[in-house]
Amino acid sequence: MGDYGNLGTPFAGMVHDVVSGNDRTRKCAEAAIDWGAAVFTYAGDDINGYLVKQDVGIITLDADFVADNTITTTLTIDGVAQTPVATVWNATHNDTMDDHKDALEAAFDDLIVTLTDGTTNREFTLLLKGKNITLITSVITGGVSQAGITITYSNGQIFEGIARFTQKAIDEQNAGSYVEYDAMNVREKGFIYVETSVAVQSGQDAYVIWASGANQGKFTNVPTDNYETGCKFRETITAAGVVLLEVNGIHTDATP
Repeated sequence: MGDYGNLGTPFAGMVHDVVSGNDRTRKCAEAAIDWGAAVFTYAGDDINGYLVKQDVGIITLDADFVADNTITTTLTIDGVAQTPVATVWNATHNDTMDDHKDALEAAFDDLIVTLTDGTTNREFTLLLKGKNITLITSVITGGVSQAGITITYSNGQIFEGIARFTQKAIDEQNAGSYVEYDAMNVREKGFIYVETSVAVQSGQDAYVIWASGANQGKFTNVPTDNYETGCKFRETITAAGVVLLEVNGIHTDATP
């Protein structure tokens, strides 16, 4: 990656078309956001910018609740295991689903739980804005039988663009990034440099890695389980590194 003071060497967040690009000022960075990072938001939020997150967990049952069942769900949020949430059988399967949904939302600020299986009502979709849901454990005990449970993860954000380099005083706090609550300049259309996790070729579609881990937030040409940004790589590089990206506007992925 190029040095901060050497604008002749491309670095993440450096724009390629100063005149023709389209930038937007976000009012608030919800965390420290490096220049060149993909910036996301949520439906209905015109103020805040977020880093990509594994912010959706889906709990799917393979059978209905039965009398005397208890479901216990534990979330790990940003790497910290939370207090388990338990719900006991309440008259019917649907009532028990409703009760567990309400109990989860009551236990965690800003958690939105939706019953997303319109056929058999056996699925909870959990969305926690701006947080990584890195692990869910959910088990059913009691009763004459217990449904099996499958856990999957996803992303529920909207891609807005790339955090662009902004000249600041060089100090420990903000060299190379925006800090929490900074107003950010976000490239919504045009050309800007970003960091990839893999070698890429010019003309390939660009995806952001949303799954938590060392490469979360980096760009890739691999579509599986990654966020489709609507962007294109405009350079070829033979290993992970800094590459020119064409941003084509705000984009909503097909994932929940």
